[in-house]
Amino acid sequence: MNENPLITNIQLPVDEKVVWDRKLFESCGCLLLLGKDFAHTRKLTIYEMRNGYSEWSLKYIINIDDIPTCGVTNLDIWYIVLGEKEEDSFMVITLPRKIVQYRIMLKTLHTLCEYGTYGVSRDIQFIASYAAI
Repeated sequence: MNENPLITNIQLPVDEKVVWDRKLFESCGCLLLLGKDFAHTRKLTIYEMRNGYSEWSLKYIINIDDIPTCGVTNLDIWYIVLGEKEEDSFMVITLPRKIVQYRIMLKTLHTLCEYGTYGVSRDIQFIASYAAI
């Protein structure tokens, strides 16, 4: 355990003049930054910073229109999980009355669970695993 953690500023890979919705995730030892700018584009941009690196690299650009979301435009993305292979990487997204897994490279949607009209709590813990259910 490091007794003196290093705190540093890291330049974000987006134009500061643009209003971005940014969200950080961690997966497989990588820090991921999700950027959304719905004012000018219909794309999600995911940047990656590997452990020990000091700059961002572009990982994915996702066209929101490729995600079959039943007309939902403001996606609530809970997790981004990097797979062992590129085609295994996915996002966990909430849609009306269900939580889905969207495989980024394959552009496929899989329902993880459905819930009633009362909504879903953010307290649900998601644990990424390749184990069969």
